[in-house]
Amino acid sequence: MNEKEILIPGFDVGVPLYTRAGDRVPTSKANYLSGFSAEEMDKINQKSFPNMERRSLDPSYNCMGMVFAFRRAWVEPKHVSRLLIEDEYYEVGRMNTMPGDLVGYYGEKDRQNLKHIGIIVAKSRDIEKADWNIQVLSKWGLYGEYLHDEGDVPNHFGNLRIYYSERK
Repeated sequence: MNEKEILIPGFDVGVPLYTRAGDRVPTSKANYLSGFSAEEMDKINQKSFPNMERRSLDPSYNCMGMVFAFRRAWVEPKHVSRLLIEDEYYEVGRMNTMPGDLVGYYGEKDRQNLKHIGIIVAKSRDIEKADWNIQVLSKWGLYGEYLHDEGDVPNHFGNLRIYYSERK
């Protein structure tokens, strides 16, 4: 990939992905178009969110693919609600989250339109604020995979957060 190429989801079939109930979930492979390089976008993201830590600039998957397809494909957001249901995820309150649970990002008044998802990797108490610090690992669209505070995401990912667990 040259420096001016970016990844967009293609229409090719990606890796086979099935819900726990056995239903196939479409995935796609990556295609490339001219535009910002991952490195250029990473500089912008790092400037906007200086406390985050980059894990990868691999362009072969999106946030849904990171969570549900083991970093091997793009999964469109419209398929995630079925994955959550058929993989037996349920909504949990923020205070009841644990590492391994998921956080979904939605538009402020739009619980039906998932825009972004990540995996909770750490949770610690903030005694001074009487609150929790939650660290999330997520893939930022076409570009980097980052470890970040749960609220440190670009505005277009949404600011309504819903937490999910599949713990039994």
